[in-house]
Amino acid sequence: MVLKSWLDVPEDHDFSIENLPFGIFSTADNVTPRPGIAIGRFIVDLSALVETEAFSMYCTCQFPYSVLKESALNSFAALGRETVNAVRMFVKYLLVEMTPIMRDNKELRQKCIIDTAAVMVEMHLPMKIGDFSDFLNSRTHAKNTHSTSSTPVNMFNPPRAFTGRASSLVVSGTPIVRPLGHLIDSSGKAYVGPSQQMDVEMEFAFFIGEGIKRFERVSIEEAEKHIFGVVLLNDWSTRDVQAPEDHPFAAFNAKSFASTISPWVVSIDALEAYRTKAQPQEPSDLLPYLTDKKELGTFDISIHMEWRLSPEEEVFATATSNLTNAYWSFAQMLTHHAFGGCEMRTGDLLGTGTITGEANSGINQLSGRAYTEWNTGNPDACGKQEISACRLDQGPPCYACRLYARECIISERPPRKRQKSTSEAGRAAASSATAHDTGVARPPHTDVPRSSNWTQGAQAAVSANNDVDLAVFSPQSNGSSQQMSPTHGGGSVTSQVSVESGRPTTRQAVVGREHDVLTESLDAWPTKTTFLLGDTGESDPYLLRHFSSEYLDSSVDDIAKATPRHMLRASDPDVMHSQGKPLVVLIADHSLYDRGEPRLDQHVLDQAADEVSQMVSDETGVRLVKLFFRYIYPYFPILSKTRLLYPLAELPARLKTLPLSLKAAIYASALAFFTYDDVLATTIVHSPPSSQRLYRIAWVAVTHEVHTPHLSTLQSCLLLLQRVNDDRYVMDTVFRWSLLGWTVALAQSFGLSTDCQDWTGLPEWEKRLRRRLWWATFVMDKWAFMSAGLTSHIHDDNYDVAPLTAADFIYSDETDPSRQPQHGGGPEGIEPPLSHFYHLTRLTAILSDIQTAFFTVAASKRTERDFRLSIDLAKPIRRRLKEWKTAFDSYLDTRNLPSHQSNSTATRSRSSGLDGDASLGLSYLVTNIILFRALLRPLESNLPSSSSSSSSSEAGRDAVRTGARTCCVEAVAFVESLRRNVWDAFWHSWSRAGFAMLSSMMIRLLITSTDAGEVDDVNALIRRWRWALRTGGGSAGNVLMSLALLRLDRSLVTRGIHESDEE
Repeated sequence: MVLKSWLDVPEDHDFSIENLPFGIFSTADNVTPRPGIAIGRFIVDLSALVETEAFSMYCTCQFPYSVLKESALNSFAALGRETVNAVRMFVKYLLVEMTPIMRDNKELRQKCIIDTAAVMVEMHLPMKIGDFSDFLNSRTHAKNTHSTSSTPVNMFNPPRAFTGRASSLVVSGTPIVRPLGHLIDSSGKAYVGPSQQMDVEMEFAFFIGEGIKRFERVSIEEAEKHIFGVVLLNDWSTRDVQAPEDHPFAAFNAKSFASTISPWVVSIDALEAYRTKAQPQEPSDLLPYLTDKKELGTFDISIHMEWRLSPEEEVFATATSNLTNAYWSFAQMLTHHAFGGCEMRTGDLLGTGTITGEANSGINQLSGRAYTEWNTGNPDACGKQEISACRLDQGPPCYACRLYARECIISERPPRKRQKSTSEAGRAAASSATAHDTGVARPPHTDVPRSSNWTQGAQAAVSANNDVDLAVFSPQSNGSSQQMSPTHGGGSVTSQVSVESGRPTTRQAVVGREHDVLTESLDAWPTKTTFLLGDTGESDPYLLRHFSSEYLDSSVDDIAKATPRHMLRASDPDVMHSQGKPLVVLIADHSLYDRGEPRLDQHVLDQAADEVSQMVSDETGVRLVKLFFRYIYPYFPILSKTRLLYPLAELPARLKTLPLSLKAAIYASALAFFTYDDVLATTIVHSPPSSQRLYRIAWVAVTHEVHTPHLSTLQSCLLLLQRVNDDRYVMDTVFRWSLLGWTVALAQSFGLSTDCQDWTGLPEWEKRLRRRLWWATFVMDKWAFMSAGLTSHIHDDNYDVAPLTAADFIYSDETDPSRQPQHGGGPEGIEPPLSHFYHLTRLTAILSDIQTAFFTVAASKRTERDFRLSIDLAKPIRRRLKEWKTAFDSYLDTRNLPSHQSNSTATRSRSSGLDGDASLGLSYLVTNIILFRALLRPLESNLPSSSSSSSSSEAGRDAVRTGARTCCVEAVAFVESLRRNVWDAFWHSWSRAGFAMLSSMMIRLLITSTDAGEVDDVNALIRRWRWALRTGGGSAGNVLMSLALLRLDRSLVTRGIHESDEE
């Protein structure tokens, strides 16, 4: 699934949301160079972003934010690869289409987003470059350059590089002046004049991030951790100046005037999806310190060079090559450079050297193409020197042949490439320049990342009779010339399902390689159970990875009946080289746990299954499942439509194989809506199946399955937790909290707390389901324990599952979330991409932060008497709640729901069909009430405050009470506006407690009030609330509100208030 941004970024743009390169820029209205991140034609101003509350509130990475306000990226890059990627991923989170933080905040967008189509932008060197080294890295280039008999036998043993001048490095777009040189004419006489043999080589280069101290060296396994990111490098040369300098030494002035690099730095993590195998190396070249055991040691990235001549606008397609043509990998170059004790400092630049391929089209310099593509092959002078006759003002003979008085075999210029049309030129984004007599070619002003390549091709221009260079840098898949953006992330480009040996196999075309990947469910084997191994258990995943495979072969009868399966991430080259901790899943046969107790006898389970079959016929079961997906699934999507509901013709057969616990739980949950099925409303209305009995059977089956659980066991537990207590006047028993402990333990055992988005070999439907199941468990844990006044099982440090996106709600072969059917039982339509459950998880995350800030044992001790601390902690939470409400109201608006009261949350409901969004509106109000509970504690404490003065405390007390009372007013208006189709819809199980908590807050405000006017206002509000609870919703509403009414009446009677509503 390709992620999209809420910004207007073309799908084929190389500055995609998966790329997000770093650079230094300035604008006409703010000339201070500062860090930014590129996406499409836009730039995210990092220096502005770090000053916003969005950064401090939502960015979990801890580092000195001041580094993102400097005029170079050195301090930021020195923090290390992990921090760099964390910032990139945070910005990605802000920019992805389903994140409202910046999308819905116009002020934040105006402050942090630069539209280069509207603002003049200048790019600067991304880093302060201390040292510059350039390697020899291509066999073909070495052969072409050193074809004389004096050439060493092996140019790569040891690796070779030369030290360049850092002062010669300039950013793309900088005008290049044709240099003067010490030249030799054809008679051997020296003279001074402008170079007539300017050449440019096309290379990659990488910046050092975290430095390496002198004499410390670095192992090849750790080398990439010290790489900040990759840029393009154009190494300029004057070959006529170089020719006499080369013997007996090397180029001096010929290479000291200019080297251009692209202004945008692509982080090494953004390239992970393009890893591939490096070219074979001679064993004699690989001493132990250079031996890289990674199977995927380089990156499959194509590079393309074009020259455009002005004013003719003729385009020369000069070269196309690939990083895979490099003999040494980035890691090997850095390891060798530091091996002798050289200190590598942040900002040092290492060039790959010319990346020349074996084909003519792969010669990545002008002079190399001149003698290769148009040479007949005679070993003449122009075939032995790296010069370009096609660049001479005068025709043949070329400079070398004139210099050495030899016959020249070059007789014509290279063929010219047809000028591209507007559409074609847009793809190549070739820049042009105008010739100047002064010898300077000036490119047009660059106010946008000009090329469509995603590190931006070099745009430095040189007037070699109007010659301008442009290198286009893009990944390439399987040798195709079609450019591909990192938005195709994960390496997967296409997939075609096949079946081999009974196992589903996906043929994946991965950037740089193609191989078979088994897409095999972790829950596919009815007689096997799956556990993700932790680091501290009796089974060591770091040991088991030596014995694990990437899939489970069921045909092998393992002697231990337990098979470790290694789950590879998209960035993992192989089992032994995981980018993170090994993800080893133990797949164990059920028979291993036959003696686990307590358990049920099989005949008890058989009897329960028969009872379910007698209560619910096959036809009734199919209809109940459809009701479940229509009225419950949109608000609690813990099942897979792909695996259960569709295709509908196969649903009856699937129900027969559905585990007993889940089947009973689905039936019991859906029975509440059977009157909304025309057939069931007439066939079972007089004697419907007992939902209570079905819930009991589900629980019985769970107690047996928990020894060898499957995802269905967890799904059953979640549905049991959503069950509303039949006793209207009693809160749930302790059993509910115990069952929740089981549920969280199951989710963690399955490894759901580890994000599976980048796992390979797992079906897409299962990835989506596992992520939804984790967030469903998270939601139930936080709300159940908050409503019970207990602590949570789940802590932020113990999971890394990213927030849900629209992609987590698609099903079958759909790739467009907008094509999914509408929920809520209304007419057919389009389901909003960000649905009820998405907003529920975001609200629950805020609730979790409230619990952490105020209601843990330690937090309560800190805040219960410290009003100032409580206020400071509450401010960002209040802002997040307002942002959430704005996003939720926008979601409701997309569903075209009429608004009955503009200032009330979730007062909108459907004119037809059932609408379950009201339970989320209630949850928002309850979350606010819980926060006000925390703020009222220090104000109502009988002990002296630990921080606030009496005057500030009094002002704070009035503000908090006013806020709490306002929330209660919203709650009353909310309940008064609800229609019958809302009361009969799905309500989350904590809603009963939510209504009761609102009652408690109103009574609390009443009995703690010291102002007669406030007492009258609260009394009036309570009367409205009481009447709304007694009359609203009919029988459905009574189930939800009876507990709240009881709490209210009991408190009023206790306080001696006996007024009736009629009075």
